[in-house]
Amino acid sequence: MSQGFDPYENQRAAVGGGARCPHCGAVAESRADEELWRVCRICGGPRIDLPAGVALPTSGADTLRKAEQLRRGRAASRALAVGAGIGAAAGLLLGLLVSFFGLSWGVLTLLVVAGPTLATALVARSKAESRSVDLRAALDAAWSAAAQAVARANLATTPAELAEALSIPAERAAELHTMLAVDAELGSLGGSADSAQLRIAPVPVDPRFQALEEAALAEAEAEADAALAHTERAPGRKLGP
Repeated sequence: MSQGFDPYENQRAAVGGGARCPHCGAVAESRADEELWRVCRICGGPRIDLPAGVALPTSGADTLRKAEQLRRGRAASRALAVGAGIGAAAGLLLGLLVSFFGLSWGVLTLLVVAGPTLATALVARSKAESRSVDLRAALDAAWSAAAQAVARANLATTPAELAEALSIPAERAAELHTMLAVDAELGSLGGSADSAQLRIAPVPVDPRFQALEEAALAEAEAEADAALAHTERAPGRKLGP
């Protein structure tokens, strides 16, 4: 075998240059996922597919690996919660059976068997929910870093272009586009060179929000006019010098 030979070269060319999973190392395509957006077909870990020539920043790669750790930890917590829940149910049944021979023995069985397993199930469930929140935050950070990399490469400035470049649905791309637009605006206001370099099309104004803003403004003006009229009618008070 010659030096530098890549046994996955033919597979890599068939499915794209970034086809190696950063988690399991398998060369495979990714697939769409409702929660994680894109996942590896082999291990199910979160993946981000970038256009050729665009690399995921270090911060994005780190948060993507953190997201995979959180996903696995959440799966373990859920499995523990299910197992402990089954143990608690079994302990409850055992306590009921033992109570036929003596109420005190039944209560003791519940305290010794069902109590600890039920507590374990509740703690594991709480950890799973907490890891779900952290997982969502890590994924948002990783995808935001990927979108910034694509935008800096001038490959996508609109939601439609982001959807095509990152192989994600239009609604997901719209979320990323909004985050990029906010980062670019805050960067230009705060003097951040990295954010100011982003070329992002402005977020279109939702007519529903515009109508709400106009209604709120009209209501505020009406209240101000009413307050002014009440002040003018008040006895013993006059406006101006």
